[in-house]
Amino acid sequence: MADLKNPFQVLNLSVYDTKTAINERADELSFESPDDEEIIEQARNILLNPRKRIAAEVYAFAEKGIFTKGNILEDIALIDKNFFAQDADELREKINTARLKSKFPAVQDTADIKAELTNIRYEIREKIQDGLKDMTRDGRVKVAGDLAWTIGNGGDFGIIVEDFFECYRLEMNPFFETIRKELIALTTKIKFNANEKFIEDLDSKLAEFGDAIKPLNKISMAIGTNKFHETEDIFYGVRSTAIDLHNEQDLIDEPLRITRILEKHFYYLPTLQEKIRQDIKDLEELQKNHLSPNGVKAADVLTEILDTMDKRLHFENDGYEQSNMDFYKNEFKLRHEPALLRAMSLSGFKPDELKTLNTLVYFIYIKMGKALTWTTPSESAFNSIHEMFKKALFYAEASSDAESISNARKMFEDWKDVGKNISTQKDSTQQTPDNSSSSSNEGAGCFTVIVFAVIGTLIGGPIGGAIGVYIAAKISENK
Repeated sequence: MADLKNPFQVLNLSVYDTKTAINERADELSFESPDDEEIIEQARNILLNPRKRIAAEVYAFAEKGIFTKGNILEDIALIDKNFFAQDADELREKINTARLKSKFPAVQDTADIKAELTNIRYEIREKIQDGLKDMTRDGRVKVAGDLAWTIGNGGDFGIIVEDFFECYRLEMNPFFETIRKELIALTTKIKFNANEKFIEDLDSKLAEFGDAIKPLNKISMAIGTNKFHETEDIFYGVRSTAIDLHNEQDLIDEPLRITRILEKHFYYLPTLQEKIRQDIKDLEELQKNHLSPNGVKAADVLTEILDTMDKRLHFENDGYEQSNMDFYKNEFKLRHEPALLRAMSLSGFKPDELKTLNTLVYFIYIKMGKALTWTTPSESAFNSIHEMFKKALFYAEASSDAESISNARKMFEDWKDVGKNISTQKDSTQQTPDNSSSSSNEGAGCFTVIVFAVIGTLIGGPIGGAIGVYIAAKISENK
């Protein structure tokens, strides 16, 4: 009954005019505009009937605040506020005050007034529906987003705002269903090929969906229902894609990128906030320890070298001395060490994985050095052992692992002392040319004793050192 449908506006009368005034105006207008006689008579009948005129009176007092001259969709917040302010008891008092002057019987209860307020609400809802139908999707999203922002910033709202969002949902449901299907198809592609293009498309689609659904989520939060079914279905569907990429394809960067996209679009939802934060935290932690492509290549090379050493090297003195030296000269130096250096020269290592790779190299050199301590003692063998422990110390320090550094430094320092004793023995031998044969044997024996004593001490402590001396003495006797 808003606008020109209001009988008071048809006859250009106020709520304070009497029956006489109503009849006189109706007769006058019928004479002037015979083509509008039916409308004029209808307005007359309504205003002369105490029961029927309640609707016109409610509109007369309420419509000025409720209906605006602007676009109804742009004035929803104002219309909602004014409608919310309408009180049936206050309206009855205003109507009865006017009826006292117009000489119509007073309204006894508020039932009819409340019914007319409901009718006004339905009329506003129809206008909202019509307005939304005439708008583009982007237009609807903007209007809904602006209204949601107002509510989210502490604005009060009532039933008209709730009606608006219900109408908005109805108009947007076809879009939500379409984009849901598109996201399902896109996540299926990503599971087979998580390339940059598909992930960018996912971000774009989620942005469309997120912008459109956000107003509905905001009103749900404001009302206190916290019902985000459409959003949660999309969220968990995309999240499962990220989980599959990690669990089935051992990927980290792509799942983390997808999770951060979810955070960007749905961070504000209380039911998802903690889940998103925990997912990102877990993936970032995994990313620190996850090898890059070159890291995987290097780790494979180093692990293969260690596996070969475990199978080929011997750490006991039962006829394997030459076997360890042969492995060192013919395989380790010619093939394994060059492969190791090539692997470590690759680029793109992350700091944490580089520490892990340095630790693997440390193990390789420390293992090779210890294997050489079981070879036949010689100055050449010492030099090779010392070289291995020196390199082991270098990579241990690069790994920042305290235990590895301590172990490598001890081995390096102990074998440096062996080198000093060997040099001393050589100098002593060179000073006794008249007994060269004897001195040579004694020098060899002394070197053997030193080497085996050090080896025994490193392996078995003082007792091992004593055993080493005994073995060296036996070797010297056989020479």
